[in-house]
Amino acid sequence: MDVFFKIVPPRDSTRRMRKFPSTLRGLYAATEYVQRAGKPDLPNELLGHACIGAGTWKLSNGSAEVVEVAPTFRVSTYDPVVMCDLVLTGLGIAVLPLYMARQPGISQRLVPILPMWHPRPATISALYFGPAALAPKIKVFLDFVAEILGTERDPRVKEAPFEGLFGRPE
Repeated sequence: MDVFFKIVPPRDSTRRMRKFPSTLRGLYAATEYVQRAGKPDLPNELLGHACIGAGTWKLSNGSAEVVEVAPTFRVSTYDPVVMCDLVLTGLGIAVLPLYMARQPGISQRLVPILPMWHPRPATISALYFGPAALAPKIKVFLDFVAEILGTERDPRVKEAPFEGLFGRPE
């Protein structure tokens, strides 16, 4: 294997790494869920709601303040497609990529939750072995990926408005 991609870069790796633009995310629920369960006003109120996802949610309000919330998940998954499908059925609140939540046909069915609080962006990283001089085939491939990911050509964008979907590599 020459290259593999990870959403969360490893903290300690012997592999070389190239990061790509981060995917901005937000908290969302279906309109039906909000009508039934209400909306939290503060991050710690997420603990009293049905949540979909995994791990600890780290939320920032734009300042240096970061709040960690460890909800009890109704469904535990890292797959954003599964999370979006479950949110759309009214099952609970999830962290979704903005490129997904802003798609026409989906965005009208979702309600932003805690819009002043933002989950950490997800950064895609390519990991590979190799000497300091990168093999030409790997360099060409990673340069090609860099021309697409986080741009208007990114296949994940589809019909969502492009502005504000991606950030700098973390």
